[in-house]
Amino acid sequence: TSAQCTDDDYNGTINLPASLPEGNHTITVEVLLQSGEIATANATIVYEIEPIVRTVFITVDPIMENITITPGAALALYGNVSIEPDGAIGTVRLYLDNLFVGNATFAGLAFNGSVLLPGDLSEGNHTVGVEVRLETGEIAWENVTFTCEPEPVIHTIVITIDPIEGAVEPGATLTVSGNITVDPVDAGGEMTEVRVFLDGVHVANTTFNETRFSANITLPVDLTEKDHTIMVKVFLVSGESTAENITITYLPEPVEHMITITIDDITDEIAPGAVLTVSGTVTVDPTAAIQSVKIFIDGTEITTAELDGIRYSALHSLPIGLTEGAHTITVNVTLETGESAEKSKEIVYKKGTTEEPEGNGGINTGVIAAVVVLLVLVLLVLVKLGIVPVGGRKGEKKDRPEFLPEEKGPEIREEPEEEEQEKAEKPVEEEVEEEKGIEEKAEEKKPETKEEPEKDEAGIPEQPETGEIPMKEEGSDIEETTQEVDRS
Repeated sequence: TSAQCTDDDYNGTINLPASLPEGNHTITVEVLLQSGEIATANATIVYEIEPIVRTVFITVDPIMENITITPGAALALYGNVSIEPDGAIGTVRLYLDNLFVGNATFAGLAFNGSVLLPGDLSEGNHTVGVEVRLETGEIAWENVTFTCEPEPVIHTIVITIDPIEGAVEPGATLTVSGNITVDPVDAGGEMTEVRVFLDGVHVANTTFNETRFSANITLPVDLTEKDHTIMVKVFLVSGESTAENITITYLPEPVEHMITITIDDITDEIAPGAVLTVSGTVTVDPTAAIQSVKIFIDGTEITTAELDGIRYSALHSLPIGLTEGAHTITVNVTLETGESAEKSKEIVYKKGTTEEPEGNGGINTGVIAAVVVLLVLVLLVLVKLGIVPVGGRKGEKKDRPEFLPEEKGPEIREEPEEEEQEKAEKPVEEEVEEEKGIEEKAEEKKPETKEEPEKDEAGIPEQPETGEIPMKEEGSDIEETTQEVDRS
């Protein structure tokens, strides 16, 4: 081509051929003067073909993002590649934490592969890289993040609590100690804390080493009377924990209460079916709650009394079949503590009797009975001695043989009125004993029975030489009368 010249300058344009090969080329400028002279100069140019820039996109299946996996496991990866403008995949390479671990397989624009994680892979976050190289040389990269967590180690924790020493009472200080074993022994099995709880409330932390723990706890001043639970809880580095319990019992010294019961005089009628009022007072020292006040008659509970302060009162009908004689009313008081006491009072039921007046104006039936018995005994003796006739009427004499003398009984001495009064006042048993003595003396004085004398021709017995009067034979009127008196 030709260039335009202006004075000493020239300017021209060269169109390079389309088939110009890539590489170095020479451009020559030739200047022709009007005088015919020619001058030339050369310049070198380099021709380079501009490369095609392609964009590569790698898509890993979302399910593989941010997963948790354990050391030694195989991590699977798969996904797709897109290329603009069109291109072809050359290789797909996989990396773990930027270290090449192997190639993935691909078909077209899809790929899949897996990465075997080392067994000692540290716990925490790691990356798997996917590198795609095109046949034209272009390269693309994509990372996948995952978390490595080792399989948890389950530790066995055994806690043994020593027997609690010291008095279990409000405000007391107790030592809680014992042994701890952890298996397996590793970093996760190290103890971080040992706590002591009382009835579920954290009261202290213990000092501890690899196997022993110990702590002092102070019991509350308002400790209640019951069982209480001491719990020891162990915490490990792994986050595991285990607890063990022991029971302590607070039993305060029992308080003995003095229960004093009074029973008011019973003025109601004592009769079958009658309504009886039982009342009185109950005092307890030191003061304690009364659970019940029960009323018994002859050992059988009949009712429960009502309380008003220290006084109690109950109304109850006596049994219809109440027997004659003495009966016992018992008041039983039971406290909330379980203690009890009772007091009794006797009532008497007299069936169909009335009170007799006291003093000299009254009639003593016992004395009257004793006098009657005494008179009967005296009469019996007199009849037996033949002093009092039996079988005939008063003043009537039996026919006696003329040659027999008049019967004379023993002389009866009249006793003064004072002696009669003394005999009347003696007990019946003493009078009977005296009468037995009189009978024995009379027997001693009784004439001995002789053989019946022979009768003469007239049938009259001959008079004994001793002048004694023969006694009546057995079965006579006197003996029959005696037996009859004895029976009555």
